[in-house]
Amino acid sequence: MSAVQKAAGYGLYLLGFIAILFVIVAINAYMQAEGISKDYIEKTASKTLGVAVSIGEMKIDVEKKQVKIKDVKIANPAGYKGPFAATAQSVLATVDTFEKERMIFNMLEVEGLKVFLEVNPATTNLNDLKMQAEQNVRNWKTDEKHGEIKVMIRNVLYKAPQITPAVTIQPTKIAVLAANDWPLRGIGTAENGISFHRAVADVTAATVQNVHVVGNQAELFKGMTLETMNSIGVSTYQVFTKNVNKKINKDLNAAGELLDGFIKDTTKMLDESLAPAEEVPAPAVEPEKTE
Repeated sequence: MSAVQKAAGYGLYLLGFIAILFVIVAINAYMQAEGISKDYIEKTASKTLGVAVSIGEMKIDVEKKQVKIKDVKIANPAGYKGPFAATAQSVLATVDTFEKERMIFNMLEVEGLKVFLEVNPATTNLNDLKMQAEQNVRNWKTDEKHGEIKVMIRNVLYKAPQITPAVTIQPTKIAVLAANDWPLRGIGTAENGISFHRAVADVTAATVQNVHVVGNQAELFKGMTLETMNSIGVSTYQVFTKNVNKKINKDLNAAGELLDGFIKDTTKMLDESLAPAEEVPAPAVEPEKTE
């Protein structure tokens, strides 16, 4: 199997990360359905992600329990070349139940998803986005109006997703990685609902790791040091071998010190046991007296 084929297979894991980003927009839209503006939704989503999020059009059908969003754009973190980390033509979220403390989605459909991966010697744009999201979750203050809503998503369907290596350290022949429609099921269902912002951080962390696997399998990280690749969670054979060798060398050094000490103690004990005994002079014998 070629590196490109492997990358296309691993690329499916990336979609979970991007879907959660769009869920942010959909949940906020449904939560704020009563007379809230699109501008407010964009600001709320942007605060969660730490980058600008824009929506071309948003329609909320309370009777059908649906939110439809068109032309979603998620900006790149600061310092990257392209304007966007990801875009989608449309997102359709169908809600099963919406209670004060829990929201259950039956289906989330994402169409026309495009993800733009940028790699530099120190990190990637998606890794920076992940770090920003985690930091924002740690600092997030619960909305007094809505409290801490738990989230469950039964089904997610990605339609015609594409992954583009927009910037790499060394040239690559890969233009686009395309995948077939792909389903994802059971987000937060085992826990009967999870914190929305916690879900964002956890899923982001797990799936960004797989994004980096995509890049590594497609050899998009050429030019990165092993230390940098290790820091972003890319476990290449070289990194693995280097870490194993470090552990082996450390253990061998410790064993060597222990053995040296044992040899020294044993040598000392043998020297002491084999040393000639000190001669003890015999007691003087007085001559017998004769009468």
